[in-house]
This record gives sequence, C-alpha cells and structure tokens, in this order.
Amino acid sequence: MLLGNHKLGSEVSPVATPKEVAQWMVAQLEADDSLLQVDAVAAIEKLFGPDFVYVSDIGEKSIDRRVLNQFRKLTEDDVVWVTQHGGGYWSGAHWRKRGPGDSSGRTQYEY
Repeated sequence: MLLGNHKLGSEVSPVATPKEVAQWMVAQLEADDSLLQVDAVAAIEKLFGPDFVYVSDIGEKSIDRRVLNQFRKLTEDDVVWVTQHGGGYWSGAHWRKRGPGDSSGRTQYEY
C-alpha cells in the first residue's frame, strides 16, 4: 500500500520534518477525502518515527503538535476536524474536506 511517497512497511524516513509529515497527511486526505486520526497516528509513527507522535494524558497516541500546526497552515480553509461533543478520545475522530453544509470554524461535531 502506498502512502504518499512512502510505502507502508518501508523503513522510517531518516530526515522528515514536521512540515513534511503534514504534507503527507494532506496527500492522504486528498487521496481518500478523509483521514482517520487513529490511522494517521499509526502510519506517521511507522513511516516517520516516534518523534512525531506522543502518548496523551489519557494514554492514547496522538500526533505531535508541531505536525498538527503545519497541517493546519496547509489546510486552514479547506479541511474540518470531525469529533464528538464533549471532547475526549473518540476512535472515529477524523479530518475531511469542508462541505457546503459545514458550520464556520474548523471543528464539526458528529452526533
């Protein structure tokens, strides 16, 4: 399975930057119209290494803030973050392209 310029199962990229990881995320979103957070975390750790993920306060792996900041800059107006009301961990949390029925702002809520 190809993931951006990286093949899943290939060795960790030795010289990736947060921006390059964010660009990989954009490419995945472009290819599939959405990007599930849990899939992105697993692939980023495998393709780019553990420097780009961390374990959150609730024990879940998450994408490093440096990567997320770059991702936001690259997708500010075109992508929304879909989560559940109340915050907290949700395995279905994902990014997707903004649609005509979306409310203003980055976060959209799944009911």
